[in-house]
Amino acid sequence: MKAAAIHKWNDAPQLTDVAAPAAPTGNDVLVRVVYSSINPLDWKLASGLMAIPGLPTSWPKHFGQDLSGEVIAVGPSVTHFKVGDHVYGTTSNGPKGSGAHAERVVCNDSSIAHKPKNISHQEAASIPLAALTAYGSIFGSGHLTAGQSVLILGASGGVGHLGVQIAKAKGAKVYASCGTDKVDYVKGLGADQVVDYKTEKLNEKLKGKEIDVLFDCIGAKRERELAFPLLKRGGIAVTINPIDDTTGQSFIFQVANSLKDFTWGNLQHYYYNRSLFKLYFFTPNNTREQLEEVSKMVEEGKVKTEVAQVFPLSQVGEAFKKSKEGRTKGKIVIEVSK
Repeated sequence: MKAAAIHKWNDAPQLTDVAAPAAPTGNDVLVRVVYSSINPLDWKLASGLMAIPGLPTSWPKHFGQDLSGEVIAVGPSVTHFKVGDHVYGTTSNGPKGSGAHAERVVCNDSSIAHKPKNISHQEAASIPLAALTAYGSIFGSGHLTAGQSVLILGASGGVGHLGVQIAKAKGAKVYASCGTDKVDYVKGLGADQVVDYKTEKLNEKLKGKEIDVLFDCIGAKRERELAFPLLKRGGIAVTINPIDDTTGQSFIFQVANSLKDFTWGNLQHYYYNRSLFKLYFFTPNNTREQLEEVSKMVEEGKVKTEVAQVFPLSQVGEAFKKSKEGRTKGKIVIEVSK
């Protein structure tokens, strides 16, 4: 079968002939992939970000988290899915080495759900990891509840645009930051107030708002520094990008060096201009239950996805390159099969 692979770090992914996956066992499900989508995690891992110097590695490597497709085989312990079901989800809990940018992929049944009936496979493939990241960051790590407020940095991107809608669907007050050309789009998603980071300053436009949760999707140093003082005492900041966009320095240590008091533990507590808040670096815990809740929001029309651009599987390298450029409105998806 065909699958995207790299043969060295920082290599552009290429379409490669690989052996088809074996029949699924246990709680695994074999899916014929119709569409996959690109996440920044894909090209960051392909760059060797998680490689440990000095340790041997095996090649080729396959990447890709998000997919939407049809179940073609199930393991003996699977009860939630059957052959012919249309599903979407991630490869996160599947066998090591599985990548969604392939014609067939094995997923664990805990990380997929039935595809929302009112959207296409193309749209569905753009949702899973981004939605689970937004959901887990805002309501898991952030502990946001209905009636509270969240400020989302990078609100027009793949994670941010879903975060705005999910937060609104669950009754939150949503403030958002994005570029000039995306302001109307983010307002249309339901944000209560949108700040144009290119022409406006967050700390001035949102002065006095006392935000409960800050959700940073992009790792922008300037925006974070302006946003921290807006958090109310006891508020929570969550980032999915711990690397500073201007220096490449770890965000956590940068913050620790710049603030008055720093202690390390299961939670990181910081003082910033006399305002105590907590900081989390979020990594998604992919669960079928959360994805099923997202599916319900999609079917009820409360959450809509944005597909920025579609590439064929043969051009997955170009899709990686486009994703690296950033500032997209929505997600980049890959057409794997008809």
